[in-house]
Amino acid sequence: MRRLAIIILLAAPALTMIDVPSHPLAGAAWAADAVPAKEAFEAAKELGTVEAWNAFLQSYPSGFHADIARAYLKKLGVAETAPRARAETPDPVKTQAAPTKKETAGPQAAKKSAPPPADDESGENPSSIAGKAAAGVEGDDKAPAASGTSADKPGETVKKATVEAATPAPDAPAVTRAARYMSFPEKFNRYYTDTDWKPSRIVYVSPDGSGNGITRDTPMAVEAAIADAAPGTQIYFLRGDYQGCFEMTGSGTYDEPIVLYGERNDDKSLGVKIACCSSGRQTCFNLENADYIAVDGFEVVGGKYGVRVVGSGYKADQHSRGMAVLNCKGHDQSRDPFFSGQSDWNVWQGNVGHGAKREDGHGLYISNGSDWNVVRLNETYDNASSDFQINADPTSTCKGEGIPFDDPACDAFAGEDGGGQGASDYFLIEGNHFHDSEVGPNFTSVRRSVIRNNIIGPQTRHNSTFWQETDNPKLGSSENKILHNLFITNDRHGVKFENSSTRNLFANNLLLGVQLNKNQARGDAAALLMEVDQASRDNAYRGNVYVAGRMEGHEPTREETFEASFSPGWFAKFPMTIGHDPDSYAPTGKAPFVGKGRRQEDAPKDLNGTERSEATTAGPIEPR
Repeated sequence: MRRLAIIILLAAPALTMIDVPSHPLAGAAWAADAVPAKEAFEAAKELGTVEAWNAFLQSYPSGFHADIARAYLKKLGVAETAPRARAETPDPVKTQAAPTKKETAGPQAAKKSAPPPADDESGENPSSIAGKAAAGVEGDDKAPAASGTSADKPGETVKKATVEAATPAPDAPAVTRAARYMSFPEKFNRYYTDTDWKPSRIVYVSPDGSGNGITRDTPMAVEAAIADAAPGTQIYFLRGDYQGCFEMTGSGTYDEPIVLYGERNDDKSLGVKIACCSSGRQTCFNLENADYIAVDGFEVVGGKYGVRVVGSGYKADQHSRGMAVLNCKGHDQSRDPFFSGQSDWNVWQGNVGHGAKREDGHGLYISNGSDWNVVRLNETYDNASSDFQINADPTSTCKGEGIPFDDPACDAFAGEDGGGQGASDYFLIEGNHFHDSEVGPNFTSVRRSVIRNNIIGPQTRHNSTFWQETDNPKLGSSENKILHNLFITNDRHGVKFENSSTRNLFANNLLLGVQLNKNQARGDAAALLMEVDQASRDNAYRGNVYVAGRMEGHEPTREETFEASFSPGWFAKFPMTIGHDPDSYAPTGKAPFVGKGRRQEDAPKDLNGTERSEATTAGPIEPR
């Protein structure tokens, strides 16, 4: 008998608003929109009067800043007089519709001029996840000023939420060229952010190529093309089966990336398969101490790693940056299909990782204090360890370098002087399907990030854990927004907060405790839906729905719902075995939790791009 506990959680801390694209696990990312509420909030805070706070709430009645404003009114000992009507949703970013790279990344004969980019070092002429920002804003990975303070009572508000998000179109990149990402000038790979970008040079390669690479009929060897690649080059892998391990020795730039592109079959499936070598790094694509390289559309098989991305050291200025791994399938690696360390401003989108073995066993592993990553629309399953793991690893990045855990060089936020070394900050994790591996995601020293519209579980042992490995409270997984996710647990915890993982907003999530037996599903009262230790009690919980199961260290608040029973009829086609279709978890009209949540400004759309109403539904998918 297989026992599964499924948990969907609906509350999260106030962070950025980011739009959700359609769920096919290969789409483009969201663009985030700057929210003007912050400036009005700061003005009200400076005055500090009841009239100022009520005036703010009149114009901005919902969202993180509104919650903080109400906390200030409560502290002043007065009730709010402004109505709690829904704030008007900002207009989506006006961007050109962006087909997936799968459809667009073909050979291009000429390079097209592009709009002026954000300067890679100064941050001048920045733009944002939410749209264009005014020119002249200072940048270069400098941390934005934090807003908000913790309430007098634990869990009433989220401290220093700094992410500002936008409402992107479902088929648009999560971040567009020269936009702002969580208040920083974006520094992602242009191949991902700018759908109008074209390579200045295309080189064709094949499994047995020996030509000059100028045309499809004269492909060259992969190793020769990689050795000769310069910024602006696209290496076009013709369809076929390749063998070997390929290492990039050069870098692209923010303006001119290097692109490794795998040709598709006529039915749009992947047409390039690489069997990794069994010597050296044993890595199909090893991108070490390199910047601004995109890898799009490969099946990578065996070896230790499928795609490996690492910087040259733990210090922020030694990290690699600007990698994009898109629409790839990695499987049967002895360690990890997809791995990165010491690497910032990366995009992981539309990838599938499975069959990772016990030498490490993660479907997607991001380590060593990496910051500013987008993890979107990926699927991981059947892995020997955690299907998705972020581990900032301060034991190595700080202690191993002689830096105390409580030194600002270790615990400061990314973008602050000397910070970013002991934690992983400013992630967007959305629309992923992490399931049926040994354990669920580990969020280790992850801070100021948005985790939304994901389907997580079931797993063999336990599901998602927000925690850290040190005794410094500042390195706990904190100030995150965990919104509209579905969590499925296998008897042990569906979600766990421990070791000073505080000031998170956990909202509109759905958690299910389910037992599967002989193709039947029923509620499991013994399933542990939520576990919170004593050091992690200062979180905010809103609009979550807990189904069957039990809790330790947390009881549902008056803004949450507990359903003692479970029915598979609440969902479109509830999976009894391993399932790969996210829409099987779409709620039906029979689900008792439909419409019981309150709209969160940082999750305005569901996994399929459906706009959420004010009375929204827990979990990643709105009912149809």
